[in-house]
Amino acid sequence: MSTRMKMNYDSLRGQCVLLLLAALGELGGQGTKREVLGHIARRHYFEEGAEDRLPFPTALQPEPRWELLMGLAWTTCVEGGCIVEGDGDVWQLTAEGAEFYKQSAGLFQDGTFDAHRCFLLTTKFKRRLVPGYAPRPDERHRPAGLYHGLQRHLTTVGVA
Repeated sequence: MSTRMKMNYDSLRGQCVLLLLAALGELGGQGTKREVLGHIARRHYFEEGAEDRLPFPTALQPEPRWELLMGLAWTTCVEGGCIVEGDGDVWQLTAEGAEFYKQSAGLFQDGTFDAHRCFLLTTKFKRRLVPGYAPRPDERHRPAGLYHGLQRHLTTVGVA
């Protein structure tokens, strides 16, 4: 893989990166932010809870928290060479981004990556990655206070 992506597949950012790359691939390799996030929401790929729909209390923009997560993942994808921003705020999947996603999906399918560790991905999306996926009782669950540390970070960088 020739991308500069360095993250754990089961981290918050890693899971969001997978969702963005998958959505762009399904949209033919490009889409605006609204189109990409709308696709993820319509397909029920993000395991959305009540707190995900709320804006951060100090947010300058009233967008839902999960969309801010995706914005951070988008930055990672751009810096990693997986997505470029085209004309009219269109996000474009690069050949490197498509290959990164393909190889990541292969690592899920061969058991190197464990979909049971990915708490932000819905069962529907996990089955897209691993066709025989079945939930288990020892599934990794969403950590309590998922957004607390992230809010401190966003406040520090002036986003929230």
